[in-house]
Amino acid sequence: MQPKIRYRALKLVSATCWLMLAGAAAAHAAILHVGPSRDYKTPSAALKIAEDDDVIFIDEGLYNGDEAIISRNNLKIIGLGQAPRITAPEKIKNRKAIWVINGDNVTIRNLELSGAQVPDRNGAAIRHQGGLLILEKLKVHDNEMGILTSNKKEAKLIIRDSEVYNNTQDYYTTGKLSHNIYVGTIAEFLMEDSVVYGARTGHNVKSRAKKNIIRQCVISDTNDFSASYLIDLPNGGDALVESCTLIKGKASENNALISYGAENRKQEGNSLTLKNIVARADGGNRILLRNHSMTSPVLENNQLENISGESDQDLEISDFFDNLLYKIRKWLQ
Repeated sequence: MQPKIRYRALKLVSATCWLMLAGAAAAHAAILHVGPSRDYKTPSAALKIAEDDDVIFIDEGLYNGDEAIISRNNLKIIGLGQAPRITAPEKIKNRKAIWVINGDNVTIRNLELSGAQVPDRNGAAIRHQGGLLILEKLKVHDNEMGILTSNKKEAKLIIRDSEVYNNTQDYYTTGKLSHNIYVGTIAEFLMEDSVVYGARTGHNVKSRAKKNIIRQCVISDTNDFSASYLIDLPNGGDALVESCTLIKGKASENNALISYGAENRKQEGNSLTLKNIVARADGGNRILLRNHSMTSPVLENNQLENISGESDQDLEISDFFDNLLYKIRKWLQ
């Protein structure tokens, strides 16, 4: 019995040491304040000197012409009062976004970001290139792209209680499509309790993530602009759209509200569930889903107004053989 008691005691000491180290690390985290009467007058000034685990509070007001590259981990950036407004400079030096996120486990809350434009026409409010990014209570509008991610396979993006709208450009002049939210080939994308609207020719929500969850959101065209799709999932993947309100405008070029698997780059383990959706469309011959894959969608308790059907399947010959080869490979494993 004695060796077992010593082993347990050693484990207890080790755990205590780890807790002390964690507490010491937390104790060294700084709280930085941004505002006209603070030590840091702009968000970028505080972000430049911030370390891992720091918390940055931003006073309400307008921060005009500010940009930053954020590479620290476990950072929290929180707006106080009415959402502080951050507008892009006329020329964004990083040529990507108002804020470029390279760090992991970064939380951004209660801010408004607008006005991003860059030479290659995909200037974003936020460009996510790091690990986990959590966006809460944001307003993102009037950029060329709203929220844009890289194709980092292990990355994750969470959007909660936010409003993303009118991130557009004139496609017929620039030849470039704008999307309110464009998620690359990352691991997971979760959006809930948010409102997304006003895409023009591009999509309101486009995601190539391996796993997608969109729930309790309103995704809509407006009187001024209509998106190609309200939701586009071109790579397939595991997808759940639940308890959302979808509104499609008359001017939309595509008759489907949601597109799945259109670009013949299917993820492994595809699944699609659409449930408890309230959908309305203007114009004729509208459908809820255009399914370009051989995945059979789960459609449950959806309420449709002026929409002729829940789903149709649009398979190219290449889609058929691509799916057949995938099934053969899985059978041979």
